[in-house]
Amino acid sequence: MAVNFEYYRVFCQVARSRSFTGAARALMSSQPSVTRCIQSLEQQLGCTLFVRTRRGVSLTAEGELLYHTVGPACERLQQGEAELAGALSLQGGVVRLSSTETALHELLLDRMDSFRARWPGVRLHLNNGTTPQALAHLRSGRVEMAVVSGPVQTGKEVRLHPLVRVEEMLVAGPGMAHLARKPLHLRDLAGLPMICLEPGTCARDFYDELFAAKGLNLNPEVEVTTADLVLATVQHDLGVGFVPAGLARPLVESGAVTPLRLAFSMPPRWIYAARVQGRPLSAASRAFWKHLTEGSEG
Repeated sequence: MAVNFEYYRVFCQVARSRSFTGAARALMSSQPSVTRCIQSLEQQLGCTLFVRTRRGVSLTAEGELLYHTVGPACERLQQGEAELAGALSLQGGVVRLSSTETALHELLLDRMDSFRARWPGVRLHLNNGTTPQALAHLRSGRVEMAVVSGPVQTGKEVRLHPLVRVEEMLVAGPGMAHLARKPLHLRDLAGLPMICLEPGTCARDFYDELFAAKGLNLNPEVEVTTADLVLATVQHDLGVGFVPAGLARPLVESGAVTPLRLAFSMPPRWIYAARVQGRPLSAASRAFWKHLTEGSEG
């Protein structure tokens, strides 16, 4: 038996309102239209669902049985419709994304802040890790987009959109602040105690290749897992290290660390937005992607 869902929707509203007139008002319809829907439903089901009372209508035994099952289903469907409408109008919805630490500090936090100011009803679910981890989450469908720092190697299934160039800063702690007196060459850095991210990260690969291109070896004094640990280790004078400028700037301004000058130009390194080609984004994620990529340098 194929019953029009609209009949069930009207039935549930009459059952809640205990009145054909009240149901018509709630449904923004007319009483005759509500009456016709209920009559059609009763004819299809072969039973009477309501009886008239002095105050309106009440459910029959068959009506009670039907409402016990159909009522919760109608509520869930109406809730789903409302949630979908909210998501499409950006009054609700979720953006699931993954990011690297560098991308987070250099770009993403500011973009998330401005997005939430514009669409406060949209929730942002963020996880962070290395570029390979973020891209793995993207490919698996765990997130809809990733914001990662280069260098990046992906297959054709991943679309990359360059956003901004990575700005990193070489910093030293109080005991090594004297190194700021003159610009440093790459060979100078090879002779200093360097603090670096561990192998397998894109940032570490970038600096390994930078040194190797000049015939130098990067042999870190200390290896850590995150950029904020590089900064903390630098503060304790265990060496010098490259960190995202956005992360280092507050400590530079407070005098806790000192920026060191370079006598060479760093090769360009980019932050990218990534998504899987051909995989549709939710309404909230489409809005965030547009917000993220509009006005980008790339």
